[in-house]
Amino acid sequence: MPESILYRVPEVEGDWPDYFPSGTFREEGRLVARLRAFSDHHGLPKGLFIHVYETDATPLGIGRRHLGSVSAGSVLMAGKIDLQKVRA
Repeated sequence: MPESILYRVPEVEGDWPDYFPSGTFREEGRLVARLRAFSDHHGLPKGLFIHVYETDATPLGIGRRHLGSVSAGSVLMAGKIDLQKVRA
């Protein structure tokens, strides 16, 4: 995966533990591992989507362009983020 890709997991509302893996991730493997660990213990919120951005590859990721979103459930099933499944 190119270094110019960022993944954003949105905050969720409701009775989810404080350590829900929301935030911005640069490493796909780390994101998938955190989602899997959380899902194994608590499940995932319905309708959770991961937003995928292409950046200019600066340390701050300035110049983000939203490529689309992908279902967190499909990411866990595949064990990776398939850019072919990312939809705008």
